[in-house]
Amino acid sequence: MYYIVRPKTGFEVSIKFESDQKRVEEFRKESPASARVWDGLIDRLKMSAHKEGDFVPEIGDDCKVLIISPDVEAGTPRILVAYRVFLDQVSIRLVVI
Repeated sequence: MYYIVRPKTGFEVSIKFESDQKRVEEFRKESPASARVWDGLIDRLKMSAHKEGDFVPEIGDDCKVLIISPDVEAGTPRILVAYRVFLDQVSIRLVVI
């Protein structure tokens, strides 16, 4: 077992696979609300990725999953991200929008 402590400025968040990066870029271009939702999710992961989400070993070693509920009024969909926290890094391994 190991402990993860968030850096003062937050974790460095990256997206591991190019296909997921493209999916995120397309989503962010859909509307200003979509961009705000994604940016908010990244800010959330920077500060609390080590405390949020549920471990799902079927996705990968030490991977956690966080699901953001859809907002019907704002027109934003459900978002699922699978990620791994290691040292001061959060590596997003899967994005489903």
